[in-house]
Amino acid sequence: MSLKKNKIVASFPIILGIFVFFFIVGLNVLDPKNIAWLSEGDPATHYLGWLFFRNSPWTFPLGLNPNYGLEIANSIVFSDSIPLLALIFKLFKSLLSIPFQYFGIWLLACFIFQAWFGWKLAGLISDSVAICVLSAGLFVFSPPMISRLNGHISLVGHFLILAALYLALHPKLKRRYLAWGGLLVVAALVHAYFLAIVVFLWIANLFGITLNNELLKKKNIIELLVLVLMIVITCWQAGYFSVGSGLGENGFGYYRMNLLSVIDASGWSYVLKDIPEGGGDYEGFNFLGSGVIFLVICAIPTVINGSAGLAKAIRRFPILLVVMTGLTLFAVSNKVGVASFTYEWPLPKFFTINIGMFRASGRMFWPVFYALYFIVIFVTVRSNTKRTAIFLLGFGLVIQVADTSVAWIGFQKKFSMKSKSTWAT
Repeated sequence: MSLKKNKIVASFPIILGIFVFFFIVGLNVLDPKNIAWLSEGDPATHYLGWLFFRNSPWTFPLGLNPNYGLEIANSIVFSDSIPLLALIFKLFKSLLSIPFQYFGIWLLACFIFQAWFGWKLAGLISDSVAICVLSAGLFVFSPPMISRLNGHISLVGHFLILAALYLALHPKLKRRYLAWGGLLVVAALVHAYFLAIVVFLWIANLFGITLNNELLKKKNIIELLVLVLMIVITCWQAGYFSVGSGLGENGFGYYRMNLLSVIDASGWSYVLKDIPEGGGDYEGFNFLGSGVIFLVICAIPTVINGSAGLAKAIRRFPILLVVMTGLTLFAVSNKVGVASFTYEWPLPKFFTINIGMFRASGRMFWPVFYALYFIVIFVTVRSNTKRTAIFLLGFGLVIQVADTSVAWIGFQKKFSMKSKSTWAT
């Protein structure tokens, strides 16, 4: 069966995403009148931001939220209310129920697109349906993505990173303006961290093809200018610039990525023990999962002897490698943590002030995290027979699902609380 031409096969990642969503989250959150699961913590902030935005008059820029509280009445961006959906649904506010929440729909979309772009990435390696389905399964059961169900609803959208990786790694990308432009606009209208990550991957891709002389430099310059202008206009209309001084916050170096985070289960494994860490290292949670760690161990001999051709493949993307290294260093920050130990060196004050918006630097490792997933799948497929690769990926996925369930098994109970259309105050 062909991955590209068979419509039934093309539906597999969609079915997979829906199945995993129902398995982990459940149906309850899809009821637009049900706001019970949004009543505490960050989700309450997200919903209230949308509630005030919905009932405010249209403004210019479009994303301003003038009635959302004294001193925090800035824009829909800063309540993390997923501006993309807030703007769309505000157009139809007179037709919507009272109350109305779209966050359940967003979560379902995240699982579907996570599976879809995981499938597309695997398709760059193999045309085997089984390999692509199993690989998509590994991407969907990504601990950093699922862990965001605990509160940061907009940050469940890791599919935006997978989409950017797919575009950056695609050997013959067509309609670059539409693909990268659309992704950059969507990322800007979801969360600033996703926008920053997608921008870095886009720039790496653009400079990479320029280095390889795959496109005329004039076209590349035009693409750079046009898409930067598009990003600025999108951010302006969404309300990013509604806050001037005071945007920066303390926390860079505290919300870092610990150097052991990829193997630190942090409660996401029955088998692996938690490793001591710093107080803010939870923002740099990047546990690979026991199933992927199993695949890494299996791949080590092949990587050492070079039979999978990994080094040759990586050399095709030198700029992307530089960007990934930079993102990793930023994620680790100037307060390098190894378990509970920290080594710190001072940074210039102007640097710490200007990166305040991205103080949770541990999140910037996410594209590297998914690149590691891609590399593991690449080595597994290229260094084994098709049958062996399917077995290893399948066994790794079973381990991944079973072992990480210790952390997410209770999510459906949390989200399946009795539906309510009001909050107790």
